[in-house]
Amino acid sequence: MKALTALQKRFCDIILLMELAGEVNQQKAYELAGYKCRGKTAKTEASRTLSKPPLKKYLARARKRRAKVVEKTEAEIIREYEKLGFLPLYMGHLQKSSSSAH
Repeated sequence: MKALTALQKRFCDIILLMELAGEVNQQKAYELAGYKCRGKTAKTEASRTLSKPPLKKYLARARKRRAKVVEKTEAEIIREYEKLGFLPLYMGHLQKSSSSAH
């Protein structure tokens, strides 16, 4: 994989942070990363930059690592709840949360 420039890496990292926040704005991420163009040009360039294979690979690997961490953390929480005897309460909370979302 071709190495990313510091600017490209910063752009990707901002995209990843925005994903965690639940609100991705490619143009804003592009501008925040330090690229010089703004507005519609930044929007176009952000899209073009994200289509480059090295950036796609970087983002895919980061998302995969993040998914493993989240999965591991969820499993650890459930194990701790089991140890403490709270698993039935936790599962009941999950069921209430999912049914109220519908």
